[in-house]
Amino acid sequence: MHNDEIRSDLNPICNSLFLKEKQLKATYSNQEAIHNMKEYILHSTTPCELRYGLEYLYLNGFFHELPQLIDINLASSYAVNQQWGWVYQLLLERYRDQTDPNVFLAKVATIHPLEDHMAFLKTLMHIYGNNALHRYNVFGLYLDDIQEYLRNMDNNFLKDLFQFRVDEVLFHYHWKRNELVISRKYAFRLINHFHNDYKVGLIHNVLAYTYIFESYEQAMYHAQQALYLSQNCPFKDLEYLVTQNTIPFVSSIHEKAEGITSEDKGEIAHLAIARGDVEEAIQYLRSFSNLSPFKEYYLGKAEQNMDLLQRSYNRFIQEQSDYFFARLPLNEMQKIKRNCKN
Repeated sequence: MHNDEIRSDLNPICNSLFLKEKQLKATYSNQEAIHNMKEYILHSTTPCELRYGLEYLYLNGFFHELPQLIDINLASSYAVNQQWGWVYQLLLERYRDQTDPNVFLAKVATIHPLEDHMAFLKTLMHIYGNNALHRYNVFGLYLDDIQEYLRNMDNNFLKDLFQFRVDEVLFHYHWKRNELVISRKYAFRLINHFHNDYKVGLIHNVLAYTYIFESYEQAMYHAQQALYLSQNCPFKDLEYLVTQNTIPFVSSIHEKAEGITSEDKGEIAHLAIARGDVEEAIQYLRSFSNLSPFKEYYLGKAEQNMDLLQRSYNRFIQEQSDYFFARLPLNEMQKIKRNCKN
């Protein structure tokens, strides 16, 4: 192992990407600078640039070129570069193949970081896996440590890129805590800085949900933006999320379900309720042996069952720390109580 490469921030060469990017941005348009930066990284022979370049290609959506750089790092004589190559292969698989979150977390647990930057990335990957399992409170456990690490980070190139990652997690974290003004602040900042259709599309998709209690038009605007961006994405999960989950969900919430379809089991019932086919929805939902908090909400709404709605609310809060979607059964319970008084 080459110890001089692990002490990366003590080596000025390892901040060279920051200086190169600054130079390119001063010379070219934004898109040209990004393209030239990608080419520079792919043709570099400097171990630091090759491994930190992985993050640049990843966050800027160069998913066709990323495997090439992964292979270069895996073939490196430096163990630390090999580790970065393996980790980004795992991150790419997570998007490309939609790796099961439990499998992803098990693989993350096997990473023994060879430098501090990898330790930081491992923490973020741990958060990603838990978010996928709806354990949204996990990020809060690491928040102070993450922010302190970023403040003290010497590598300006990675610092900027990792800040994007943290802002993305903060966007989701505050959304689930029902802190929508803060959540959207991070979202719009990311949209203005990201040059990655896939990432921006995912952000628009979540923004659509943040507006469901406020405005059908705003929610659908962001859903349509996500759908538009999905056309240029190498992964088809974004298009599926928007067409099968987000648009049907928003349409059902606002009872504009005519002509809207979905393959998602929960949204099939949700759409039926919105169209007034309540008995059909009840029969369909009762056919499941286990109901998610969402399906319990749908069934509770269809049956006007306060016990089911209360259980759905409790599960959103206690199992998922999801204070945003907990508003769904809460709002329905309040509606039932108002109707009983009238």
